Amino acid sequence: MSRKFLLAAAIAFAPFTVQQVHSQEIGYRLGWIYAQYLSCDPSDPGGYCSTSVDADGVNVWQSPNGPITSALVNGVPVVIVEQQGSWVRVNALCQLYNTGVWSDTAGVPLFGANCGSN
Repeated sequence: MSRKFLLAAAIAFAPFTVQQVHSQEIGYRLGWIYAQYLSCDPSDPGGYCSTSVDADGVNVWQSPNGPITSALVNGVPVVIVEQQGSWVRVNALCQLYNTGVWSDTAGVPLFGANCGSN
């Protein structure tokens, strides 16, 4: 199954519209991610992306180069709400869950996304 298909499926079940997420009034606020660790579809006007790194997870920072607060497994759908240089602040499009695993490199909890319709 392609990553683009998985992202489209996750977005279909997302509880928020892109306008709501961009307004930052509601959504699952995360923090900052180094932009190169996101996979985005340039043809998507909504700016949806997913986490993508050659490791167990992508670190989420409180601020650019600040403390690491958590990590996300690959494929978590997010939307960019702000950019500062190579850093992007993102909101999750689905509710997150704790995987019960900790990041080996940062020692923080690793989260996945629950994008199904329950």
